Amino acid sequence: MDSDVSTLQLRNPWSWYPVVASADLKPGTVLPVVLNGERLAVWRSGNGKVNAWSDRCPHRGMRLSFGAVHGETLICPYHGWTFGDDAHCVRIPAHPNMIPSRAARARLFPIAEVDGHVWVCSGEPSRTEPDVKSGYVPVRTLHIQLSMEQAIVAFLTLPCASGAKVRPPEHIEWTTSETGAMVVRSETLIATFALPSSIFCEATTENGGSAYLIRLQPTEPGCCAVQASIAAGGDAVAFNRALVAFRSGIVQDEIRVWLNSALSKFEAAVPVLLDGLTQGEAP
Repeated sequence: MDSDVSTLQLRNPWSWYPVVASADLKPGTVLPVVLNGERLAVWRSGNGKVNAWSDRCPHRGMRLSFGAVHGETLICPYHGWTFGDDAHCVRIPAHPNMIPSRAARARLFPIAEVDGHVWVCSGEPSRTEPDVKSGYVPVRTLHIQLSMEQAIVAFLTLPCASGAKVRPPEHIEWTTSETGAMVVRSETLIATFALPSSIFCEATTENGGSAYLIRLQPTEPGCCAVQASIAAGGDAVAFNRALVAFRSGIVQDEIRVWLNSALSKFEAAVPVLLDGLTQGEAP
């Protein structure tokens, strides 16, 4: 597979990616986030507005995620430069009587809050809002040392049943749906992967019961973050345990050998999907 094409589509600068569950970003909170290799400071003002800025103060380059939220402003921890929620500097403690230049401004990123998550686009979004799948409840964010491609395949080993072990399926079959999504069937799961706008794995049991929703966030090379949700009414505690077991289990030799084989099948099948999704994604 052409790795450059795959990278462009899986890490699409025109697409929205969920970077944190809304419940984890309380008013007055700032969190460090990495998206497509870009370090961000994602914060919520006292009135609840969400913001995503480059994690770099325009003054001396200090990480703004180390700063503090005060009302509707974010304060840099180094020299105390204070930025309003429009990203412009509104106060410089060393020069309290000076009106800061309009050029003193943090870099803004497009941000949205939909379906229980805060979403960010690393470029110019092709759509005003992200695609969502309603009916799911956020459970946790999981950071894993797998590439986006590896993670998509590896989640086929995540058990739906409570207490079940992480185990590679003996047989997988890749197909594409009429909408351009990729569908994979195994002995226990039917999973749907949609690329690239909102990368998610929606798995269901063979009897049609919805199980969980996985959205992937590209962070740095060889790593990604997982925004994991469960169907409304599902057992969130059991699902969280399965996620922890999954993160531990993917380092096992058996899983790694299977993953390499399954990834080859995925790479053979994914160009068909990418060709169908190329149209309409660029602004």
